[in-house]
Amino acid sequence: MAKADEYIEEAYMELEKLSLDEQKRIKYEARQEKRDFIIRMIKKGMDTEVISEPADASAEEIEKVRKDCKGGRNDQSGVS
Repeated sequence: MAKADEYIEEAYMELEKLSLDEQKRIKYEARQEKRDFIIRMIKKGMDTEVISEPADASAEEIEKVRKDCKGGRNDQSGVS
């Protein structure tokens, strides 16, 4: 019986670990979608203030994306 309890505990710990990784993946994808949206709006020539509300992003976040794009730290070059 002790071996079964040990197995269940090990399986539970593995499940928790996988759940955390799934949550991390979901959060990463959401951040990436937000960043992609900001980049598209920047490419269309929109001002930071206009992008801020629909992107649910601060001016600082948007300016960081704008700076990263200009510095070549994004695969979508040509952003001004």
